[in-house]
Amino acid sequence: MPIATTTLRYVNWLKLNPQNGARLTDSLDAQTFERLLTSRRVNLGTEGIAAIRALYAEASVNGPPTYAAFKQHIERVERRLGNERAPGRVNDGFVDAHEARLLQSRGATATFEFLEARFPATLTTGTGATATTRQLDVALATLVRTVDAAFRSLPASPAPDFRRVVTALRTASASADLPKPARDAITSAANAVTGRGAGGSLTEAGATPPTASGIKAALRRAHAALRSADGAVIVDLSNPQPSRTSKRDGVVSELEVSRTRSAQGKTARALFEFAGSR
Repeated sequence: MPIATTTLRYVNWLKLNPQNGARLTDSLDAQTFERLLTSRRVNLGTEGIAAIRALYAEASVNGPPTYAAFKQHIERVERRLGNERAPGRVNDGFVDAHEARLLQSRGATATFEFLEARFPATLTTGTGATATTRQLDVALATLVRTVDAAFRSLPASPAPDFRRVVTALRTASASADLPKPARDAITSAANAVTGRGAGGSLTEAGATPPTASGIKAALRRAHAALRSADGAVIVDLSNPQPSRTSKRDGVVSELEVSRTRSAQGKTARALFEFAGSR
């Protein structure tokens, strides 16, 4: 099974910290390594112990590493596993066994196997929802018009505060009879440009008011990400020797969106749902 790239953060579990007054600059010799490993055996299991051993073997090619050097080697393996833009890989938010083997590192392969055993990815084919690129274009234009209408209702001076902007956006959305996915797209785009992230609810007092240009830019980024999903490379992640397919046909599927990392934000997801419902 593949792993999601988000689970790579658990590679930190494989690091060994100095004990009994040792420092990061001290040598981590084989005897000390085995002693530290014994204390981790229960928590990490067979795959975790195998991964640490493989990583230590690689870091010890030129003699026992320091604690710091061993830590740096583990971090380097984590970065390589997460580098989905490397030759032969697909930038889809997953790492499979084939991609791990491409690194030609027993430490990387064993680390993948540890994460695969603990955190296998949940693969879904989705609901079959689609949106044509034309529908995406129309949906974006509708949202941009709504944002413009909201800001035209606001005085140019003094600058409106956060709550007045929020009220204007909601009023304009209601006037345009926008469905919930469309309202969600505007909300998450507005949140994204306040510095609070796209997951907020536009209810916090004192937040920096979003601007029309900022909201529209966030919507256009989401739109561009969704259009780029058309023809996304789809890897059969359930296959040990995964096959790859790509179909650029002017129709963006939910599966293509799920395999396009730039289209994973709330704004893009809401825009996709809105476009597909039209």
